[in-house]
Amino acid sequence: MLIVLFGPSCSGKSSAAERLAALLSCEAVSGKDYLRLAASEPEAWRLFADRLRTAAAGTDSLVYAVAGDSPALDVPGAYRVRFTASLDTLCARFAARGQQLPAQALRNMMQRQSAACGALAADLVIDTTAGGDPAATAALIMASLECRDNG
Repeated sequence: MLIVLFGPSCSGKSSAAERLAALLSCEAVSGKDYLRLAASEPEAWRLFADRLRTAAAGTDSLVYAVAGDSPALDVPGAYRVRFTASLDTLCARFAARGQQLPAQALRNMMQRQSAACGALAADLVIDTTAGGDPAATAALIMASLECRDNG
């Protein structure tokens, strides 16, 4: 099973991915962590794309968390979960991480990321504006998958 979690920075994808991977006893990969697979980015992506297809075919399981658009979203059989939160929430979380950007530049960046992700198809959308426990989010995703699989 391939589960792709996507959304703007600071929307809760990586935390949920770790919990979901623990529930599924599989690996969680975030962002460009796949680059560790090979010396060059094209070769690393080729190897990772093979893993994505294998997981989507049901031979293996993998949770992939990525900010924004990714070819992983187009893998047939992938379960796509879009994470979202209000612009104010995303900016506050980003600032809390100690990242220094001028306020307007940060808002513009988060607005672009949110708009780009909002235009992408998803099987499930999770709004984390009010916070959210990663374990509860992972359980929600699992329940959604169970509903999908059981009709």
